[in-house]
Amino acid sequence: MRLKFLFSTFLFMILLSVFSCTKTTTLNPAFPANSPTPAATATPVGAAGDAYEDDDTYLNAKTITVNGAVQHHTFHDYCDQDYIKFSAVAGTSYTIQTLNLNVAAHVDTVITLYSTDGTTYISENDDYNSPNLESKLTWIAPSTGVYYVLVKNYTCGGYGANFTYDIEVTTP
Repeated sequence: MRLKFLFSTFLFMILLSVFSCTKTTTLNPAFPANSPTPAATATPVGAAGDAYEDDDTYLNAKTITVNGAVQHHTFHDYCDQDYIKFSAVAGTSYTIQTLNLNVAAHVDTVITLYSTDGTTYISENDDYNSPNLESKLTWIAPSTGVYYVLVKNYTCGGYGANFTYDIEVTTP
């Protein structure tokens, strides 16, 4: 019975990953324009993205103002992740925090801080305020520059318009 359950779960995860990929087609200039080409097919996605999309890579990170307004984000698509960036001054302490998680939708943020190159890991936090599942990092900038923060849901199990969270970056 347990083996059957594990196999069913495995099959479900494979099907979920197959049907949540987006396929694109690039035309090959070596073929005439009137030759048959495969059509691109779009995979259904969750709700429309938030105001900061497309922010799924550090190269597309949107700026958040330190001590400014919180940003409202959604995990709108399967395994959605959001990057933000902010300017830091050497020797200054910063707090990066997720707030107002929609826990009814099982939002459980994990935040990861990256250096000025967008790829060098600095620190990570998950669930600083259990049972609310919010994330919070307090960190002192070693040098002046633009730093990157990745926010993702702990699991990819759910997504859509109700999978919301806010994020802020503050100094004391």
